[in-house]
Amino acid sequence: LYLPENRYRKVLNRAFGPGGWSLVPRGAHSLQGGVLSREYALFCHGRFVSQARGHATIQRFSNPAMASEVVRSNALMRVCKDM
Repeated sequence: LYLPENRYRKVLNRAFGPGGWSLVPRGAHSLQGGVLSREYALFCHGRFVSQARGHATIQRFSNPAMASEVVRSNALMRVCKDM
């Protein structure tokens, strides 16, 4: 089942309240073979929940900031799978 990233945010806000959860980067961005990636961890009420690596193909995005946001969104969807 695929849900858009904003739906995950709504579920997290409903479950933990706005500000009750955070997606924290766990290292620098990595660029290998045209794929941008970064490790993120999900914390809810200050407790570690899950960690995952988000990725995006950089050729699809002319704006590096947009690619970085796609990486973050991809990681959010992946960490929520453990809940």
